[in-house]
Amino acid sequence: MRALILLALVLVVVLACAPSSEPSPAVSQSLVAKKDTVVEDLQDYKSWHLATLTPVAMSPAVSELCMAKVPSHTLRHPPNPHMPSYFQVYVNPIGKEAFLDKSKPFPVGTMILKEKLAGSSKVGLDELVKQTPELVTAMVKRVPGFDPDNGDWQYVVLLGDASKATTEGLKHCAACHASRKSQRFVFADYPIQ
Repeated sequence: MRALILLALVLVVVLACAPSSEPSPAVSQSLVAKKDTVVEDLQDYKSWHLATLTPVAMSPAVSELCMAKVPSHTLRHPPNPHMPSYFQVYVNPIGKEAFLDKSKPFPVGTMILKEKLAGSSKVGLDELVKQTPELVTAMVKRVPGFDPDNGDWQYVVLLGDASKATTEGLKHCAACHASRKSQRFVFADYPIQ
């Protein structure tokens, strides 16, 4: 009986002293507990840190990769490989420091958002950034264990006005970003600020 009580006491002490995997209180609980509040969490992205110096030109191949398998209800119009595309990247305050310092891990709650902008030979870059994006994609850093094979990132696609989102059918996003595992699953082969 004494051995059982001692064992129970040891178990209580071990569990009480175990490190918590809970994120800091500053992290929105909706990022941890629910997947269905992503649109709300991403709504104010224009107030985040703009990480790209200017809109960055996308190659047609990359542009197609980012749209080809996206559920059609998230697109304003069908992809056009003949239309030049550009992107801008925003990072929320939680992830800004880690985005700018590639030696730091991304904390839970980091959101990296890419606006895909449809270009035209008639529209300059200044006008381009004033348009509603044709597509918005985002990466959301979740708690450890969410998707360990993919760095615990969740991928999200939103309508250009960020009014509707989906996390369904986006395995190709994770597969593509897996090629950047050594860079924390993030593509950043463009000038950042």
